[in-house]
Amino acid sequence: MPDRDKALGIADPHLLFRNSLEQATDAVFVVDADGQVIFLNAAAETLCGACRTQVLGRHVDTLVQPLPGAGPQPAGEHGELLPAVQVLRPDGGRRFGFLAEAVATPGGAALRTLLVKVPDGAGVGRDDHPLLSVIADEIDSAVLVVDTDWRIVYVNAGLTRLLGYAPSDMFGRTPADVLAGEFTDPAAMRRPQAQRAAPAVERHEALIYARGNSPLWVSVTVRHLVSTVGGHHHGIVILSDITQKKTYELLQRKVLHAMVMDQPLPAVMELICQEVQRVAPSVVASVLRVDSERRLRPLAAPALPPEYSAALDGVPVGAAVGSCGTAAWLGEPVVVSDIATDPRWADFRHLALPLGLAACWSYPIKAGDGRVLATLAFYFRSVREPDAFHQQVVEVCAWLCKLAFERDDAAERIQQLDHYDSLTGLPNRSQLQRQAGKLLLAARQAGAAL
Repeated sequence: MPDRDKALGIADPHLLFRNSLEQATDAVFVVDADGQVIFLNAAAETLCGACRTQVLGRHVDTLVQPLPGAGPQPAGEHGELLPAVQVLRPDGGRRFGFLAEAVATPGGAALRTLLVKVPDGAGVGRDDHPLLSVIADEIDSAVLVVDTDWRIVYVNAGLTRLLGYAPSDMFGRTPADVLAGEFTDPAAMRRPQAQRAAPAVERHEALIYARGNSPLWVSVTVRHLVSTVGGHHHGIVILSDITQKKTYELLQRKVLHAMVMDQPLPAVMELICQEVQRVAPSVVASVLRVDSERRLRPLAAPALPPEYSAALDGVPVGAAVGSCGTAAWLGEPVVVSDIATDPRWADFRHLALPLGLAACWSYPIKAGDGRVLATLAFYFRSVREPDAFHQQVVEVCAWLCKLAFERDDAAERIQQLDHYDSLTGLPNRSQLQRQAGKLLLAARQAGAAL
């Protein structure tokens, strides 16, 4: 016996090692050079659903096999990729886990130690079809499974495609830990966990944040499952992207209804800004009209103080007139990610910075002939570049603004044609009759003799 073992009081180090393996919670198989199982621990017996004598001497390939169609998953302690495997049982059932393997050569004989890790929620008693995980990975929606403590124990590949997070970013954390952001409704994140005793499927909507702090609206579907054995609780959470639906259907429906009801242009622009700020809470929206003299005229800015809009009233458009004046001058979008340093804001940052406005993206609203009618501005309270979510909102709003301006211009043209001759521009007979009627009425009211 080595001196080190004596000093530690270890009578038989091999027995100590064997006893340690017996206490391991993961299944352990030791395989000889011919692939036959020469040792397995108690956890392996449970996983195999067979006593030790039924397993010893069998070829390991008849017990532990790769899971068809499943790639490696980050199931190790440090997020390392481990191959997914299935363990075949004598009763025809299967159990699933992840395989870690080591090779040793004690006394020159090659021995393989296989450790099968079974993730939480997929242990004894589970007998799923091996293709279920593969099928889940093909779903476009993000699928999460949470345990009793509402911590994530499984995610599908759709979550990575939708949100950009790797499984290793999710395991062991709650959905709120990863997905909640500045404008996420805390009640929406707490609701599924608080209602886990309810057997019915729960559905609601939430604003969450993908990797890189990019926001998106999702439909959340939660199904609570309680095991009949031990009362273990799990939840299945499905997240589906509804950003386009939220932007198009809600924003577009309200604005189009306002136009159908013949609301004046300033009221329609005010509504667009308000709805933008509801769908994208990080945005402060405004609309500036460009008049015939190419000067900016505030039209709507519900979240900005009146003093700010008043300071911009009458400012001529130009090559360095903030985001909006420059966008109107160029006829192209102008994205200023940092108002404090961008030279186009040199003469105007004293207005924006005290209000906490750090970035401003401005988009020109053009007529059919290319004239810039107005600018739509998105202000932010943090330095930032455009992302897919806000770009989608901008495109919808710019189209609605254009539609509203075209409607307003058409109404003015109809009124012009009704009152003035289209060739000479002089008042027509209808206009002269109306004017004469007004003059006669005024004379009667004044008591003049006719």
